[in-house]
Amino acid sequence: MSARVLTAIGLLAGFAYLVWRSIYSFQGASAWLSVPLFVVEVLGFLGAGVLVWALWPMPVSRPLLITDVISPVDTVDAVVRVSHQGLHEVRATLLALRDVDGVDQVLVVDHSGRPEVASLATEFQAVYAATDPYDHNGLRVMAAAVRTAEFLLIDAGDIPTQDIVRRLAGDLADERIAVVQGLGASPSDDSPEHGPNRRHELLFERSALNPALGRRKVAVWLGSGSLVRTDALREVPMVDSSALEAHWLATSALHAAGWRISAPADVPVVAHRTVSDDRVVYRDRVHRARAARKMLVGPYGVLRLGSFDRRQRLAALAWTVRPLSSLRRVVFMMVLCASLLAGALPMTLTSFALLTLWSPYFVYTGIGMSLLSGWTLRPGDRTRWSLHNIGATFTSLRAEPDEHRARRPIVHLPSSQYGASLVFAIVALSVVLVLRGLSDRVTHTLGVLPQSALLAMLTVSLWLLAISLDVLRVLARRVTFRRATRVGAALSATLGERAVSIIDLTSLGAGVLSQTGLEVGERLTLESAVPTETGVTSMQVPVVVRNVRYLNSGEWRIGLEFGELDDATANALAEYCIIEPMWECMGTMPGSSLVEPRPIAVDHFDEPAVGAGRMAMRLVSSLALVGAIASALPAQVEASQARNHRWSGVVQEVADAAGVEGAVVTAVCAADHGIDAKWGTADDVYLPPVSTTTDSAGAYEIDLGGGACWSYVAPPAGFRPADSRDANSVRGIDLGESPLRSRIFVVPTSGSGSVTTAATGAAVGDAIWDDQNGNGVRDDGEPGMPGVSVTLYDAVGSVAATTVTDQDGAFQFGDVVAGDYRVGVSNLPDGFAITTQTRGADHTVDSDADPYTGRSALVALGTDARLHVVDVGLRAATGSPITDRAAVVFPTPLEDQIAEMGQVRSTLSLVVLTLIGILAASLLAGLARPRRLAMA
Repeated sequence: MSARVLTAIGLLAGFAYLVWRSIYSFQGASAWLSVPLFVVEVLGFLGAGVLVWALWPMPVSRPLLITDVISPVDTVDAVVRVSHQGLHEVRATLLALRDVDGVDQVLVVDHSGRPEVASLATEFQAVYAATDPYDHNGLRVMAAAVRTAEFLLIDAGDIPTQDIVRRLAGDLADERIAVVQGLGASPSDDSPEHGPNRRHELLFERSALNPALGRRKVAVWLGSGSLVRTDALREVPMVDSSALEAHWLATSALHAAGWRISAPADVPVVAHRTVSDDRVVYRDRVHRARAARKMLVGPYGVLRLGSFDRRQRLAALAWTVRPLSSLRRVVFMMVLCASLLAGALPMTLTSFALLTLWSPYFVYTGIGMSLLSGWTLRPGDRTRWSLHNIGATFTSLRAEPDEHRARRPIVHLPSSQYGASLVFAIVALSVVLVLRGLSDRVTHTLGVLPQSALLAMLTVSLWLLAISLDVLRVLARRVTFRRATRVGAALSATLGERAVSIIDLTSLGAGVLSQTGLEVGERLTLESAVPTETGVTSMQVPVVVRNVRYLNSGEWRIGLEFGELDDATANALAEYCIIEPMWECMGTMPGSSLVEPRPIAVDHFDEPAVGAGRMAMRLVSSLALVGAIASALPAQVEASQARNHRWSGVVQEVADAAGVEGAVVTAVCAADHGIDAKWGTADDVYLPPVSTTTDSAGAYEIDLGGGACWSYVAPPAGFRPADSRDANSVRGIDLGESPLRSRIFVVPTSGSGSVTTAATGAAVGDAIWDDQNGNGVRDDGEPGMPGVSVTLYDAVGSVAATTVTDQDGAFQFGDVVAGDYRVGVSNLPDGFAITTQTRGADHTVDSDADPYTGRSALVALGTDARLHVVDVGLRAATGSPITDRAAVVFPTPLEDQIAEMGQVRSTLSLVVLTLIGILAASLLAGLARPRRLAMA
């Protein structure tokens, strides 16, 4: 009940969150970032929804005991499909089938066409059938060669239980059932298919998702360990693709034809072989992604054909969520990196939406699905899978590769199954974090992000970086070597003339302890006895010494490779090393239990603990952490360069909301409130005015800094503010709003205040200079300041003209209509502020601009008059320019319009720094060499 309640609450919160997102979160966000992110979130919600539907408990009757079942099947043919498996694995499967009840004939379908496989089939009196080069899955051969109405399908290397036929046959009493897919188990806890947490990556699909779909009779045919109705297989079209793709697409074809597929989940009936070749794992993940895409949009895709019912469509969607999740993850990472580089918000998320909608959705849905799946799908597993399989997913988009072509591994990475894509993703994310940190601390070249949004994106980036590094097994307490699974043993033996003890054993070799060492390459004979359920077999096999290691106990550990084995010895080793451990794992070994299964040794062959690739990954990740620290550390706001806000908006007409081009928007900010702790007074530390001109859509954007800001807007000629009180007035900017966005309305006008209609020819101007001694008067030798923006305003505050000072600091507005005007300056050089106003007796050489707003008083310009008396001096930006510190310069802002200043000590900043510390410590601890031998 708790699982269903939590999941329901999480999904309801997720739906409400997406509704809120669609209405409110796009305001102030960049569409090129917000739209892809919203699509990713919608797809994530839908994926979680269909998974919850699949896992939702259904009422079931009392489970049938095997003694209750009257099997509708007498005997069946068993099909052993052979592809890349070793001969010892083929032998083990054929040997295990001898003890399976209800098996009549064994058919060996061989994709590899090896003569040795044909010899094995003859030895076990099985029918051998080699497939043609174009038959990649063997289904055609199976359908043509089996003699019984049903057949058991087992992949070579997999070991069925002795009662697999009886356990699966009960579901075939329903004549609409085409396939009964048995529950599979994995005997090993470490392989290329296992994650760094030693959990099999396919555990969720095998143990939870497919059985849950099977209860609805819409399971997926997985292949090995299934009981198949022969007539049903013959009805559906066969595809020339890999075995995995063929089974998944046959599932869709069977569903479209009206057949059902069940997947009983009471006990495991087949143990799957441990895959030790990472290239095989990579190809399997490629096939999964390709098959999932075809299940949706292929010839029998549930999104194309109309012959599927609702259950079948939802089942296919649920099954393809994880195989295709890497595509969604890549888009999410691209949006995250683009947002950090562009300094643009992909969405606007308020604290209310974060705490009341998104957080319950994220937490409750994750925990709820974990409970519904029996903790086979744990929090973080979906992210880990999607990152692990980025390369395989994108490879699946290309033409099918040569199955036998070896992939070139990335330099000394754990294994080639990760491909280059995950490495590229880590490097790209790390580079972005480094550039972000450099910009925030040094260059200030990237767009400005609100501090809370920046810290949130840093948290997400570190989370992705940590999981990616964990997948690559470069963090602390993660095995970094290749594994070869051996069965633990304690057998006395003779090696040549030495008495040794066999401590681990496989069908291909053994590990022994000896009091004396040997030379690598030495050839000897190993004699011992192998005890199995069927008896004790004496073995005398030629061996080659492959490795020798001296132990701290004073003994020598010697690795041996077996030479040619006789049939009896090979069968005994297959029983001891493969069949019986798998039966013990499933609890079906006669006289054994799951309490004390046969120990399995995981031997770690030497690879460089600190290879070039691993060191490169650690170095790149460490640089990323430095960049994150640079962005996350609390920083004191500088008076001259603090830029913590991005203010944007639009100037538009009231009548039709059309954007108005050419309006000049100017802003002034205070970096500190001074001794009186009041904003807007003369003792504040003010930053120079900054301005911009609206574009053709009437839009503007200004980077601001400080705790309080004010603005004034000058419409272009022919317009005036819609509210007459806004003419020439200064208004506060609400820095507490997220995002900072304003809408300013203007209306057309035919007049311009006191401007007359006299003939043109008047001019106004003079110079902007460097007031080096700060006395407010231009003295001899004080140079002009080039590149300063100068705006000419008419009496009602509209823009009459704009210009930029030349190399000598001079400026002039010519051909001006007679009237009253004022001059304003903005966008000063870094490190400068406006000097004190009208301090000298000679008005032709003193500074005429207000040191805070940058605007002069009104000056009257007569017809053909040329006034060259409007000068503006700039000084070094050091404190307040006047002594009357209590004077009110700007309107006092409201409390919620003030931004947090000084040291930014947010909880989120501490969280980010804590995450950085943990990840850095884990990277350093990962340099330690793991244990060489582990017993499970």
